[in-house]
Amino acid sequence: MPIPFFGPAQDDVFIPALAWFLVAAAFATAPVIFAPVLARQRRGRALTVLSVVVAAAAVVPGVLQAGHGFAVLSGQHAEVRSALATHYGLSLTDAHVSSLLEGGKVKGPDVTASTGSDHLVTLDPVPGQPGVYRPVQATVGPLPEH
Repeated sequence: MPIPFFGPAQDDVFIPALAWFLVAAAFATAPVIFAPVLARQRRGRALTVLSVVVAAAAVVPGVLQAGHGFAVLSGQHAEVRSALATHYGLSLTDAHVSSLLEGGKVKGPDVTASTGSDHLVTLDPVPGQPGVYRPVQATVGPLPEH
């Protein structure tokens, strides 16, 4: 059974948070950039304070969106770990699952005990199915389902 997950696009869940932080940075730096103009304005101090308040307010949704991104990635991590254990008999540590999700290869006693071989295991994309991966053991091929 192939395992669906974000793969290389897993960092995309943080784009909304980064957008909010960009808005905050723009409003926080605006008074510095426009300092000469604001110094000549009667309402320069009020505009500076308003800009800083808007920048601070933009940080809040950015933090909330970042928290949501971490929750999504944590759920994906748990789902992939469960699928590997259920369908392929791979009981891997959190560090091994994280390495697989980041495109790495794992090897160790957990893999040897589960597969009967000490070859490296990776998650390879299934051709024609974007975002779907299967565990493959080097020089052996795809792992059989249990």
